[in-house]
Amino acid sequence: MLRLKQEFQEQMLRTAIVTLITLSLSFLYFRKSILKPISILTDTVKRFGEGNWTARTRIRRNDELGALSGGFNEMASKLAENELSMEKIVNERTGQLIEAEKFAFLGSLVAGV
Repeated sequence: MLRLKQEFQEQMLRTAIVTLITLSLSFLYFRKSILKPISILTDTVKRFGEGNWTARTRIRRNDELGALSGGFNEMASKLAENELSMEKIVNERTGQLIEAEKFAFLGSLVAGV
């Protein structure tokens, strides 16, 4: 009976060790494959939000995180392109307004003479 109890305890200890090793390896895998890419993506989104229009992720995967990363990069490229386009239009319009004000001022000078 004592021997049976000892064998049972040894088996339980082996099972506990295998379970602990399995859980540890699972956590390391989860951390590397899920948490790290999410952290990278979060950092990239933060930098982009702070005005770094060139911030892109380098996550290349064939899963949901890869799709999210690719979607962010595509969206960021389009937003950066739109920002540059809007800046160009604003600069053009500002130049046109300055020219129009110059002509208006000259017109008021001529009309006053």
